[in-house]
Amino acid sequence: MVSQRKRYNKKDKDGPKGAMTRTTKAKLAFDRGVELVSIGKLEEAIKAFDDSLFLDSNNALAWHNKGTLLLQQGRYNEAVDCFEKAVLIDPMKNFIWANLGIALSRSKRFDEALVALDKALGLNDRDAKVLVNVGSTLIDMERYEEAIRRLDKAIELQPYYDKAWCNKGAALANMGKHAEALVCFGMALEINPRYAKALLGKGETLRKIGNPKEAEAAIDEGLKLDPNNAEGWFYRGSLLEDKGDRQGAKKAKEQARKLGGGP
Repeated sequence: MVSQRKRYNKKDKDGPKGAMTRTTKAKLAFDRGVELVSIGKLEEAIKAFDDSLFLDSNNALAWHNKGTLLLQQGRYNEAVDCFEKAVLIDPMKNFIWANLGIALSRSKRFDEALVALDKALGLNDRDAKVLVNVGSTLIDMERYEEAIRRLDKAIELQPYYDKAWCNKGAALANMGKHAEALVCFGMALEINPRYAKALLGKGETLRKIGNPKEAEAAIDEGLKLDPNNAEGWFYRGSLLEDKGDRQGAKKAKEQARKLGGGP
């Protein structure tokens, strides 16, 4: 989420004929960036934050907001650079550390991601969103039992947090605990019936326990909701392989690879 701060006050002028200060110009550019984000003009917003930072490079929120937009665009290494600058300026905001952790995790720098996310928790140990992100990173590192402990803490804080239940399901499925995983995916879907990731996780788990009909229904529904989900296409390919449809499986897995997923 892009952060805001106090907007420009017309009285903030100095010099002859009320000329604006450099600081005021930086604030105006920052506010323009926030407004551009609100109407979906993200590239223009990045340019506005750049203009603000050119005038005032010591603005942690401007670095944070630019990093958030780069993160949304999949420009993870650039986002990391912005968040790192932001925490150097203001190390006491947990959401900046949290977003740094997410960007590092997306860059596959998992150990560094955990350090940043733990910094965020050090500032607010009851932040369920950060706990879920720690859990997600630990799953990527195949440290499933640790992930479940963090996800259980998130669920304790927010019992109706669909992502926490879904990620716990993913961790349990990776451990081969399919029945428990299905319970967690079911909880996520009870909270949010249109949660594509939970539907896909449920479908793949059903496939693994030999329930192809229900697996296909869940995977198809998940892909309708999120047709660009690479994992979902890979799951569909595996399901078609199980059914003996080699050509269909090949096409599905090719689609998964096009979207950046699969082996």
